[in-house]
Amino acid sequence: FEYRDICDWFLWNPDFSVKSKINGSFVRKLREEDGLSVGYAGGFAGLVHTFLHLVPPDKYYRTEPSLYALDEKGNRNSGGLCMSNPRTLDRVYRSCLSWLEQEENPTLISVSINDGEMAYCRCEKCRKRLENGENDTDLLLRFVNKIARKLKKKYPNVCVDTIAYHDAEILPKKTVPDDNVVIRVCTTGNRETSFPKSVEDYKKTGDERLLTSVDFDQRLNGWSKIAKKIYIWDYPYNYHVINTVYPILHTLLDNVRYFADN
Repeated sequence: FEYRDICDWFLWNPDFSVKSKINGSFVRKLREEDGLSVGYAGGFAGLVHTFLHLVPPDKYYRTEPSLYALDEKGNRNSGGLCMSNPRTLDRVYRSCLSWLEQEENPTLISVSINDGEMAYCRCEKCRKRLENGENDTDLLLRFVNKIARKLKKKYPNVCVDTIAYHDAEILPKKTVPDDNVVIRVCTTGNRETSFPKSVEDYKKTGDERLLTSVDFDQRLNGWSKIAKKIYIWDYPYNYHVINTVYPILHTLLDNVRYFADN
């Protein structure tokens, strides 16, 4: 596990992080004597759901609405990007460069769909690709691959990360991630049992409460067949009140072994 982080307010202390082998640079900045940290260019905004920050609507929506997703009613929605527009590709690429140029030794950058109100483009070009057998994940991966290829010329050691999330968690039909693209797979499932045990129990019992875990297992296996590098965004939290007690301690070791096996 080359990148290890915990999204918890109390776990950003450098001494605690080093002792716990947490090396992510989201908020936390490890010191040179600690071996420094690993993380995403762009600071706090660069961790995930970066479309909003790479092409900020308050800067571009009024002057270049075609950068954003066209919904089925013909309205431009700033909750997503038009990934068939070459100008969108150029804007994202330039923003990525500006983020990377601020890092001393960059290794990762996230080019990923927004959270919350997400919009998927249905302009003529995007719709044509969907009609030709692709899906929204294909559109995203095509776009991310192009960014990764352009960045590789100047930053050969940087990987471009995107999240398999929302409608884009579905496996692509035609597109394979480039070798320097990281697929960050977001977990879904019953938190009371580990993923491998949930799959095992579902085969025995058919308990429908375990179906979301089984679905995640199938997706992870599918991604592992086409992606050279996979990260996991796991949810062992109650995100409504993030520091409340959440009874998953007994599942963590099995899950980490399961992630390593995949």
